[in-house]
Amino acid sequence: MVLETLLVLLVLGAVVATVLSLFVVRSKKHQPEESSKPDADNPQWDDK
Repeated sequence: MVLETLLVLLVLGAVVATVLSLFVVRSKKHQPEESSKPDADNPQWDDK
């Protein structure tokens, strides 16, 4: 009974970790696009 409970907790933990990692990957995909927008308006290029 104890081994079955530990196995269920292990599987649930793996599922939760997988779902959370998918959300983290999706949220990180949008960050470089947002951070690259201020680079387009670079004051160093205004003099050229």
